[in-house]
Amino acid sequence: MLDRLPLASRVGKTLVGGIDLNRARMRHVIQALIALSPSANGFTASDLAARVRLFTKQGPLQYGPRHAAYDLKKLRGKQIVQRIGRTRRYQTPPPGLRAMAALVVLRNKAIKPLLAAAQPLRP
Repeated sequence: MLDRLPLASRVGKTLVGGIDLNRARMRHVIQALIALSPSANGFTASDLAARVRLFTKQGPLQYGPRHAAYDLKKLRGKQIVQRIGRTRRYQTPPPGLRAMAALVVLRNKAIKPLLAAAQPLRP
């Protein structure tokens, strides 16, 4: 699953782009999804947009429900997020939640410290 994240995928008949975790926007979306995942009734694109804006201190014009809906569609193509029936609510299935949590932990607890340690010390 993780090696296919950057590749394009299909949601219905629509081809959607891959997921680039080197971009801050997708990292914030992943963090917001992890925070919203315990919700019993799922969450909407507006809920996701509000949580991302909370993390990034952006306004509604910089990241709104349309941006969140596009990001959710990309994540649906990777089976990280799924729709609840025919509603406008989403949920994160356990495999998708595990993958997102693993990516966040690897990036923040393993890769960043290793890269920081590999940098030469400045006097």
